[in-house]
Amino acid sequence: MILPPLFPQNGWLPICGNNHKVVALGIRKIEDYQEGHIPGAVNLLASEAYTKLGTFKKKDDLENLAIAAVGKDKSKEILTYCDAGKCCPTWALILTSVLGYKNDKPYDGSFAEWTKDSELPVSH
Repeated sequence: MILPPLFPQNGWLPICGNNHKVVALGIRKIEDYQEGHIPGAVNLLASEAYTKLGTFKKKDDLENLAIAAVGKDKSKEILTYCDAGKCCPTWALILTSVLGYKNDKPYDGSFAEWTKDSELPVSH
């Protein structure tokens, strides 16, 4: 297993880049993602988890969104991150507790922490 048991830290994060074993899943606004993201990251809006009434979408709908973003392999290692660690836990919870993905880890420092380290790359 590549990811640590709970919350990942910057020390191992460069392996996410273009590593096919780890999917970096950004939970960010489109314009924020376009301004900069972890290399190789895919993006999924936090709001896509909810209906217009503010409740979670049906499991099948959530699963379709997840598959489009991270694929069908539920054993794949996933790093879920956002701007400051406040939005990514929603999709981390959905992926693990609702959809059965086994290796999702929310990066609590998220992109704010990532960009503080000048040695870590940022894609645009």
